[in-house]
Amino acid sequence: KPPVIMLLSDDDDAEPGKYVEGDTAWSLSMVNDKLSIEAKSYWETVRQWPRVTAKKFDLRAGLLRIIQNVFPGASLHLVGSSQNGFDRVGSDMDACLLLGHHNMTGGDWSKTRSTNKEAVRALMYLRSILCANRWFTNFKLIPAKVPILVFFDRYSNVSVDLNIGNHNGIKNTHYTRVYTEADQRVPILGIIIKQWAKKNKINDASNGTLSSYALVLMVIRYLQACKPPVVPCLHKQCPEAIAKWFGPNSDVNMLSMHDCARDFKFSPS
Repeated sequence: KPPVIMLLSDDDDAEPGKYVEGDTAWSLSMVNDKLSIEAKSYWETVRQWPRVTAKKFDLRAGLLRIIQNVFPGASLHLVGSSQNGFDRVGSDMDACLLLGHHNMTGGDWSKTRSTNKEAVRALMYLRSILCANRWFTNFKLIPAKVPILVFFDRYSNVSVDLNIGNHNGIKNTHYTRVYTEADQRVPILGIIIKQWAKKNKINDASNGTLSSYALVLMVIRYLQACKPPVVPCLHKQCPEAIAKWFGPNSDVNMLSMHDCARDFKFSPS
């Protein structure tokens, strides 16, 4: 059973664990709070360093330049822990490629969901392009439900998992990022739970256990339901912002161009 982690706000007048509107910088109570101190210390140890995150953003930019030489309308999005704040030391770079109307079968990828066969063909073509770059190596195409092209960038020392057309993955990434930016306790507890799940070998959806996204959602739900709540429910407090950024008609390209978290105004539950 994972421990309950309670941190205090930077506001000296705030009650322990109470959400304070407008306060996004949370710190540890240094008085009789050994568990929180150990949790923060562990998080600092296992979380991904900012310089590694910067390398991933540079790698994304370099990959997009190569891809746009063949697919001018393409966009490349960081997804998963590299973008949502739950990244750990040694994490891969997960990326989703949107090809717009440039695809292998003549259809419109921006309006219709790509099939597994189309995605595999497109990834095979991209592999042939990326193989020409001396920095990319160890290519492996995984024809799963969501096909993935795995390769390694020797320059940044980062492993890349690249998929195509997973719009929901982009939305889910930015949705969870809003919560990590709302309160520091979210990424702290989330990373600890992910490490705990990895140690107990229950973090692999392909083997019938839980995906990282499922673990993160359970952490967020717990922090919404505890007394007092740490974070609010976005769907209840910010329905218009939810519809704008994560609704069925929202443009995922806008998520990477703008900080959608600014549209979410939190208040005590």
